[in-house]
Amino acid sequence: MICNKNLFFLTFIPLSILFTFASCGKTATTSNCENERVTYSNSIKAIMQTRCVKCHGASAPNLESLEGVKSAINLRDLICSVEWSSSTCKDMPADNSGKLSDAEIVKIKSWKCLGFPN
Repeated sequence: MICNKNLFFLTFIPLSILFTFASCGKTATTSNCENERVTYSNSIKAIMQTRCVKCHGASAPNLESLEGVKSAINLRDLICSVEWSSSTCKDMPADNSGKLSDAEIVKIKSWKCLGFPN
């Protein structure tokens, strides 16, 4: 027979582990979506038009459309390139216009986190 103390630990510990892992996923997602109002139309399109399409309009990756930008984020690691934080990614923009602002990068990351809303 299992005493009450052992029963408590046998049920409490597995449940606490379950809730810890369940909440970690939710917390990580929420913290990455810093700006919940970011859409392609109200933010991302302007960033791409101003900072990217002079080189990436007709050439690959084409960043003139929602689908083009989404593809560049998912398949070409656009976020790594605009962050200038890794030797494995080519820093973009590559011209002399300088790095995207932290606010622009946060918007791009938030847009991805939110599921690429139009």
